[in-house]
Amino acid sequence: MRNRDLATVARALSDLLPDLTDAMPGASLVRVRSAGGNAGFSYLFDVATDQGERTCFLRLAPPGVRRAGTADLRRQSTALAALGRTEVPHPVVLAEGEHALVGDYLVTSVVAGRARGGRGSLAGLAGDVRDRMAAEAMAALAGIHSVPAGAVEGYLGPFEGPEQQVTRWDRFFVKGEYVAELRRDFERARALLLASAPSDERLALCHGDFQFGNLMFTDDGALTAVIDWELCGVAPALSDLGWIMAFHDRRAWGPLARESASYFDAEQLRALYTKAGGDSAGVTWFQALAHYKYAVIASLNLSLHRRGKREDPEWERRGPGALTNMRHAVRLLESG
Repeated sequence: MRNRDLATVARALSDLLPDLTDAMPGASLVRVRSAGGNAGFSYLFDVATDQGERTCFLRLAPPGVRRAGTADLRRQSTALAALGRTEVPHPVVLAEGEHALVGDYLVTSVVAGRARGGRGSLAGLAGDVRDRMAAEAMAALAGIHSVPAGAVEGYLGPFEGPEQQVTRWDRFFVKGEYVAELRRDFERARALLLASAPSDERLALCHGDFQFGNLMFTDDGALTAVIDWELCGVAPALSDLGWIMAFHDRRAWGPLARESASYFDAEQLRALYTKAGGDSAGVTWFQALAHYKYAVIASLNLSLHRRGKREDPEWERRGPGALTNMRHAVRLLESG
């Protein structure tokens, strides 16, 4: 396992600076610090350049993990590069590769603004600011989906089919906290999803976790970047739309709804996506799939927390949402 202390990262960055000379002429390392985050190892570093000091973002792949899925930084750089042909705000890739000291690395620009997914992050914002946030978020989502599958599937694809999107959760379900409580609705939702799986959905570049916590905004509601591309891939465009709609359909959450659901409504977001040029026809199946997935994930994460495998007290609050989300998935499928 490679050492990831700040001194080692600083030595590696000093070696990498020549790779940044095109983007930042005369760059020299000033300082490096941890950026936090859960996916991989993240750092911010400052460099002095001919144009003044600049801050950049460094992502390292988790040590001791094979280069695949969320540990494959080239997946993220592939998606970010494809966005260069769109108007979607995103971090710019400055350098990528492998270094003997730290392994696989990805260097991107740092974007202004802040994410708006945490508790309290939307409180006090004026209505017109929230309206702008919603409109720009959904315009960005439509822009992401304007990248055709053929532009990225050489590295991000191929799509394995809607059935796989359903059955891949089987092995996680049986490890969850609410196996007995969820089983009836899980089996019903699973059967309905498989029986009505779409066969002709348009494939495109998808973010994989498109939500307000992965969007950066200025204080006046302007979108500055779509971030955190670890789960990107080639999939039906409606996968992303169904996911963000699921988080803002209060019928699925009751008193456990995310705070952002008080400010943005699922149908409002769908309408804005359509207004921006996205096609939302048939999204109900994908929203139901999102509730189904979230229920399995929440049940699993609560179990991992309680067993001390991955401690995160937040799942004590969010975990019970597994029950209401799975029930809502069934309701959507039975009414559709």
